[in-house]
Amino acid sequence: MIEKIESYFNTIPAFLHSITGIDINILETSTNIVFHGLIYFFFIAILLRIIAFWKIFLKCGEKGWKAIIPIYNLIIFYKISGLSPWFILIFLIYPISFNVAFIVQFLFSTYLYTMLARKFDKGVGFTIGLILLPSIFLLILAFGKSKYEFNKLDLKN
Repeated sequence: MIEKIESYFNTIPAFLHSITGIDINILETSTNIVFHGLIYFFFIAILLRIIAFWKIFLKCGEKGWKAIIPIYNLIIFYKISGLSPWFILIFLIYPISFNVAFIVQFLFSTYLYTMLARKFDKGVGFTIGLILLPSIFLLILAFGKSKYEFNKLDLKN
C-alpha cells in the first residue's frame, strides 16, 4: 500500500516540472520530504490516539491493552460512551455513498462525543472540542482529573 502511494508521489515532480520548469531534483526532494513527513505525522497521530484510548479505558475500568486492537477498541469505546457496540455497523455505509456516509458518521461522531463528555461530566465546550479536535481533547480527557461516571446516561441535563 505504501509503495503504491509512494509511486503516486513520485509522479508529482515530473508533472510539476512540466508545468513550472523548476529543476526536477528540487521537486523530487521536496515531494519526498512531504511524503515522509505525512507518514511520520500519521504514525504519531495514531500513537497518540492509542495512548489516549489506553488511559481512558483504564479510567473506565477496562483493560488498557484493549486500545491496541482495531475494531475491538471502537466497540469498547462505544460501550464506555453508553452506546451499543452494534453502532460499529455505521462504518459499513461507505459502499452506499460517500456523501451519505460522511454526513451520517459526522452526526454519529457528534452523538458519540456528546455521550462520552457526559460520562466524564464535561460541558458543551468540551464536547465541541471533542468534535472538532478529537485527538487533543481525548488526550486531555485521558490525562486530566475528570472521573468516569458509570451510571450517567441521560442527555436531559
